[in-house]
This record gives sequence, C-alpha cells and structure tokens, in this order.
Amino acid sequence: MIFRKVLALLTIFSIFLFASDSVFGASQENPLSQAIRLYEEGNFAEAELILKKLLDEKPDHLMVNYYYGACRTENGHYGTNEIIYLLNGSLGEAPLKTNYYIGVQYHAQNRFQEALNYYKLFSNKTDEATAQEVGLAEKMELCREKINPFEQRNEAQEVAETAAGDVMPAAVPRTTEPEPFNPVIGEMVIATEISDSTEVIAANDSILMDSTIADSIIPEPVVIEEPTEVEILPEPINFVVNAEITYPDTTFFKTKKGLKLYTEGTAKQEELEQTISNTDKLRKQYGATTSYTERQTLGKQILDNETSIFQLRATAEELLLKSQQEENSFWQNASYEEIDAFHKQADEYLAAYKSQLVPKKPDSIILVAPSVAPITRTTSSKTEETTEDELIYKIQLGAYSRGLPPYVKRLFDKLSYIRKIENYTDEKGIVVYTTGNLTNYDDALKMQEQVRREGVEDAYVVPYFNGKRITLSEAKEIANDK
Repeated sequence: MIFRKVLALLTIFSIFLFASDSVFGASQENPLSQAIRLYEEGNFAEAELILKKLLDEKPDHLMVNYYYGACRTENGHYGTNEIIYLLNGSLGEAPLKTNYYIGVQYHAQNRFQEALNYYKLFSNKTDEATAQEVGLAEKMELCREKINPFEQRNEAQEVAETAAGDVMPAAVPRTTEPEPFNPVIGEMVIATEISDSTEVIAANDSILMDSTIADSIIPEPVVIEEPTEVEILPEPINFVVNAEITYPDTTFFKTKKGLKLYTEGTAKQEELEQTISNTDKLRKQYGATTSYTERQTLGKQILDNETSIFQLRATAEELLLKSQQEENSFWQNASYEEIDAFHKQADEYLAAYKSQLVPKKPDSIILVAPSVAPITRTTSSKTEETTEDELIYKIQLGAYSRGLPPYVKRLFDKLSYIRKIENYTDEKGIVVYTTGNLTNYDDALKMQEQVRREGVEDAYVVPYFNGKRITLSEAKEIANDK
C-alpha cells in the first residue's frame, strides 16, 4: 500500500515537473492532475469525463491513455478499445495496475485463460495489500472456475457510445524503453529477441493474448511443465502469411505493425458479421410485415446496411492483407533455422490444442480467406418454403449446367461475405444462383443495381409466386390484384 501511494505521488510530481512541455495548463491544478486525483479518490466517472477531453486533444499522451483505460474499466466498459488504451499507456514506464486492468477486461469478456495470465503478471509485481484491495485471489479463482462476476453492459448502449465519439484508439509510438522482463504465461516462457532490420515486438512490452493488439512479441515459446494448472489454449486463428508460414495464434506475430493491422482487421470482421446478422433480421421483418410504410422503412435500412457491409468487407480485407505483407517481409529475410524452429513451435501448439480433452472456443475471430468463403446453398429443389399466395423478388446471379467457372466462383465467394447466396436446380437440371428475398419490386431493382456494382454485371430481378418462377408481367398483374 505504501508503494502504491509513493507511486501516485511520484506520478503527480512528474506531471508538474514537465508541465512546460505539456498541452495542459499549469496556472492551477491542471486537468490531468485533477483527473488522477479523482481516480485516486475512487471518483472514476468524473475522472473519465476529464480524461476523455484530454485524450481528444492529445491522443498519444501515455498517461492519459492509461488512466482513461483504467477509468473505463472501473466504470464497467469492456472491449478491445479499453485494452488498447491501457497498452498505449504502458509504452513508457508501465503503470503498476496495467496488467490487472487488462486481466479484468478479458475476465469480463469470458476469456478466462487470458485474464488469468494477466492476473498472474500483476501478482508478480504488486504488494500483498494491493492484491487484497482489488480482490486478486478471488478473481483468479473465479477465472479457474470459468465464472464471470462482471456486469455485461447493453450492446446497443456500447455501440451508441462508440458512435458518439469513442473511436478505436491508435497505437502510440514508443519513446522510451521500459525495464525489461521475461514474463511466464501459463506453460509458456517468453524469450526476448530484437531484430535490427525489422521493428519487432519485444518481450519486455505489455502482452496481449489471442485476437487483441499487443505491443509485444512472443517469439518461440518453450513449453515447461506446471503440474498445478492446466493451460487451455485458444482456438487456432490459422492466419496465412505465405505458402510456408501459417500462424496458429497471435503470439507468433513477429512485427508490431503486423499484429496491429491484424487486430484492426479482425475487429472490422467482427463488426461486419454483426452488421450481416442485423441485416438478416431486418430481411425477416421485411418479409413478415404487410404494412407498406414499414416495408419502405425496412427496405431503406436494409439497403443502407448493405452499403456498410460492402465497405466493412473491403476495409477488413485491406487491413488483413497489409498485416500479411508486414509479416511476410519479416520471413523473407529469415534464415532456414528460424523457419524450421517456427514450424516446430507451430506444430507443438496445434498438437497441444488438439490434445485438450475439453477444448473451449474463445471469443475470437477465425480468419477466412476470401477465396474459400462458403456459399450458402439449399438442398431443396425449390428456392425456399413459401406461404400461400406469396409474391417475392430475387436477384438472379447466374445459371450454370456444368458447375461454376473459376472466376465466377471467386466472385461469388467474395459476394457471400455480404449477401446470402442460394441456389436451386430447375427442371432442366440447371443450377440457378440467387440472392435477396424482397416483396417489393422497387426495392428489388435497387438491390439489382447494388449487386451489379459489386461485380455481377448481368444480375437481374426474377419474380417467384408461391415458390414458382414467373414472368415480370405476371408478377405485375398479381401485384395489381392485391
């Protein structure tokens, strides 16, 4: 406890000492000092408001990043952004409770093994009084029992707050090197290795496991026995760097920039998947309603979402491609011994993962290359089950009797990221590929134009009545009779 108070006093003293170089005023108690005081007093909500303003003015200020991430954690905000704030704040003289707060973040997201790893790191550096104050032993035991004691905030509320200005923080460049240390995580000992030709993640930086950005590298982990605890390895990410190198886990990344781009890319993929899920729900609502006004509203929301889906997919692919290029540049200069050692470690990781009796899937994103994205197919000869007297419009993507040509398959694979692609076999044995399920012809025309812009230039609207394909003229007559 004494050490904690001394650390807080030294922190505030350093702020006043370098106030002339700071963007914050020094005439009275400057905002950062005020925020730290509020934090020390346990008034985290007020401190967070002050720190948010400071972060907007000086996003690369290390101490502002740390205390903002700490306050966000204390106030019950859990996510990738908060972890990045904490890591940014640890780039200089790493604050004492960084590992504790990162552990809480993972714990709140049901990622128990990662949380336990960071609780252990914090336990190795803190004093007994502080450990008791934060209930460290209890939290570690809850992790072992897979129990999450933290209240989960409403997802819509978090999205609204993010849209209001709490955007993804950028990684802060290092200006000073912290005191080196080699942490032990679970059954893995992390070695330190620095390369002169490539900006490499050093083991003396803060460590972030699984699919979240870290300012650390974990070169070849050496497995040692630890009989008191069983390590549960996260599901492999299968990130392809080149024909020879595929990463099973983010701990195998070799460059800071590559890991940062990968994390941002997978975050965009997660956002993409959520948007696709929401759009599917809107489509179901659109098909179920009989109100013209509601259909107009839902149709607009669907089209807006599809535009966002297209942009998110492009952004995610670009970020992951850049990450792949960064890592590939490292391996192009690697020796045969380094590549051979990587394969041995990767094989050991995969073997250890497969040998787990009860493997638990973490909340991480598995990278799927665009060229192998699956197309959703139906097994029925009809497009889908329909109710009596139902007129729907679909966008026909193509019809093929001898399988998809390679270039068409690649196009459909990419399109399947943002649209549900269905197919059925007609009475002539031809496989027809369609997307969409609209009850309004005008909305179908809009989707047709979007699909054409997405690469299927000859896509067109096809009406179906009670599951049977009809002509547009017949569809207009049926629509007029309703």
